Amino acid sequence: TGFSHGVWGEVLYPGGRGTLLYKFAAEKGRFAEARLNMSMRKYWEKIPYRIQISTDEGKTYFTLLENQPMREMDLSDKIKGKTSFLLRISAANKGSQDCSIFYGIKLQGKIE
Repeated sequence: TGFSHGVWGEVLYPGGRGTLLYKFAAEKGRFAEARLNMSMRKYWEKIPYRIQISTDEGKTYFTLLENQPMREMDLSDKIKGKTSFLLRISAANKGSQDCSIFYGIKLQGKIE
């Protein structure tokens, strides 16, 4: 909610706040390992953001990264043995122009 579809990804208008929620599920088996990498714009100074995961269907969330340059994140210790997890991205545009914070999500992993 709060984001709009733009040419370069999900966009927040000036003064806007938004949350994106993605569910990743193993069709068969359980997650054994996973690494997350997001292609981000260098606007995080103007657009505070938080990336979190939940392994209990959204009851509780663990913050992976907040207001820092993006880096690859190893999720293995948090999702190992789980059949699914939620990825939540929250952001606020404090700038004066429409802005997208990221334009790609890459999840690599192993299901056993």
